[in-house]
Amino acid sequence: ELRVTNVSLKRWNKKLGSLEGTTGTYTKGTAAGLSIVANLNAGAVLDSVAVDSKTGYLFNEYDVEEGEGKTTIKLKQSYLDTLKEGEHTVYVILSDGESQYLELEFALTVVAAPAKSGGCGGSIVATSALLAVISALGVGLIAAKKRKEDK
Repeated sequence: ELRVTNVSLKRWNKKLGSLEGTTGTYTKGTAAGLSIVANLNAGAVLDSVAVDSKTGYLFNEYDVEEGEGKTTIKLKQSYLDTLKEGEHTVYVILSDGESQYLELEFALTVVAAPAKSGGCGGSIVATSALLAVISALGVGLIAAKKRKEDK
């Protein structure tokens, strides 16, 4: 359940939970999104998720998997690819379901996808190998001709 709440009215409670890790990197264009794991203490639930703004809540940009004492927030590739390259802050808000909240911060770095080489690296290797074979054949032909002339 996702609820949008007024941040200024929240009562913060650090005993609600924590994150497994506080940093992550996403490379644009990769097939997978990015997962953030929250360890939830008894009675705590995921309230909301925001990126770069405590009031800019995400709604359809992530999936949630709940397990025993853990909630995994999977930010979708389609959303992550819209972020500018650089540093971002993901705000994960936990709640006790009533009046107490905990805001956890996760530092996200978005980097560009590696540039495609255009395939010239493989063709350089293939061309070098071909030239080596041709050179060896040439040396062999010259040696054979020399032997024939010497007879």
